[in-house]
Amino acid sequence: MKVMLSNLLFVFSISTGFSQSCIQEYIGEYKVDTEKTIDALVKANPDKTKEDLSKEISEFLQKVSMEIKSDGLKITMMGRTNEITVTPVASKKDGGACDLKLDVPLEQLPDGVDPPFLTIYQNENNRLMIKSSVGTNNDMDNYIWTKIE
Repeated sequence: MKVMLSNLLFVFSISTGFSQSCIQEYIGEYKVDTEKTIDALVKANPDKTKEDLSKEISEFLQKVSMEIKSDGLKITMMGRTNEITVTPVASKKDGGACDLKLDVPLEQLPDGVDPPFLTIYQNENNRLMIKSSVGTNNDMDNYIWTKIE
């Protein structure tokens, strides 16, 4: 009985060790595709023109970068780097590739609020969008990311 239990635990640990998470194919460093992001921001903010947004944020977007890791995101913006620890799970969102549950202790959340998460959406030419489950007017939801090869 002990041998059989030991064998089952061994097989289980091997299979979970080799199982691929939904985030595996996205691990790497990314930069913002400035032109496509400005187009997306114009679409989200119809009162702005492409020329206005290009002047305002083009230089800013060129300095934004992100690294996706198996257990987190590292975002550099305005000279500051922030790291976010996440737990990746298969996305339940329509068109979503992977949900990244933010590791926030439940006691820090207000009553009745679900833990926040980010959803990775893959566009054409391996470009990504990462959308937040919190809020409806987050400009970062419109950022289009390109992997740095």
